[in-house]
Amino acid sequence: MPRQPSKYKPIRSIQRGFEILSALNRQNGASVQMLSAETGIHRTTVHRILETLQQLGYIGKSPSDEHFRLTPVVRQLSDGFDDDAWISAIAAPALRELHHKILWPSNVATYDYDAMLVRESSHRYSPFAIHHAVVGQRLSLLGTALGRTYFCFCPEDERREILQILRAGKGRDATLARDTAFLRELQRRAKQNGYLVNAGENDTKVAAIAVPIVRGQRVFACINVVFFRSAMSLPEAVRRYLQPLRDAAASIADRMELGSLWPQNVPEAIPGKKKTRKKTSRPVSRPA
Repeated sequence: MPRQPSKYKPIRSIQRGFEILSALNRQNGASVQMLSAETGIHRTTVHRILETLQQLGYIGKSPSDEHFRLTPVVRQLSDGFDDDAWISAIAAPALRELHHKILWPSNVATYDYDAMLVRESSHRYSPFAIHHAVVGQRLSLLGTALGRTYFCFCPEDERREILQILRAGKGRDATLARDTAFLRELQRRAKQNGYLVNAGENDTKVAAIAVPIVRGQRVFACINVVFFRSAMSLPEAVRRYLQPLRDAAASIADRMELGSLWPQNVPEAIPGKKKTRKKTSRPVSRPA
């Protein structure tokens, strides 16, 4: 999670150990001298840290070039890490910043098997709150702006998997998943505009605009803004809110850096070990 102020003094030895691990993560092997130069830690201390990490199995020393490298054991440090759950901690400050620019409520949601799961929301402090207690709500994938955006901007193989899941189910999403003309038009608009909308299909009083939150080539989540259709037209809302929405998405993505939450060069998964999503209850459809 983002760093929080602490009344306790940091344990310097632990900090240095992680600095060495981070430096090794950025390089394909490094000597004591190289690590000392990069981190600013004295060579004697670097040597002691490396010996400790080697005894624990996190690093190994190559006999050919005397360089230290990470071992597969280091991946165990992230085995219990849920990259979807912590996005709420990153999104909260960005949503507050967005709220100062536009008073209409916004949500951040991630993909969850056959729905979008709301991870964070500004509904609770927006004066124009449309729904309350939305965090944890499961939203339609093809019937909401958030779901449509994720569907259109995720990789093609994931789209095929999503369609297979939805077509095997029932309800409106299953019907839309079989509508090839609807899907083609959805992807055309996403490619052309870089965002997607819900123009009141679920609730005639409410509309929404959504954009993807992308880091590298990966769509982590989506963010939207929800507003009453009686307050403004959809084109007017796009003119007013699309850029602040994109700025908020970029702000969330920028927080996914080493030193915040997401190391850029850490492997996402152990080769051959695929993360599976468990089937849960059907989504609660909301105009988001």
